[in-house]
Amino acid sequence: MLRHGACLSEDGDTSKLASFAYEVGQRGAQREQWNEGTVLIHNPFALHPLSPDWLGASAEMKCKDGRTTECVAHGFHPLSSTTELLRQDTPAWWVDERKRLLEQEQAAHPQA
Repeated sequence: MLRHGACLSEDGDTSKLASFAYEVGQRGAQREQWNEGTVLIHNPFALHPLSPDWLGASAEMKCKDGRTTECVAHGFHPLSSTTELLRQDTPAWWVDERKRLLEQEQAAHPQA
């Protein structure tokens, strides 16, 4: 499987996007975490507000008067993701070439 898409930049700046592409299960590839893409929106009217990082979401938002006042991302936070399923007998050269083409396409069309 090849997974690729757009994510928030690794520096935590929620106004910047980056791209990613990797072969699922490949040695050294990132492992998908349960919280990838989760967003915790703090309730401004909560009687017992949650402390930051309580849930472990990869992004948290605070709101006031119906507007977002703060958005903080933690670690890898995908915004869109596509997983391509490959046949078991797909040659390694083809997988490498597909990853190269994905990276080339992502470089030609930066997200932001």
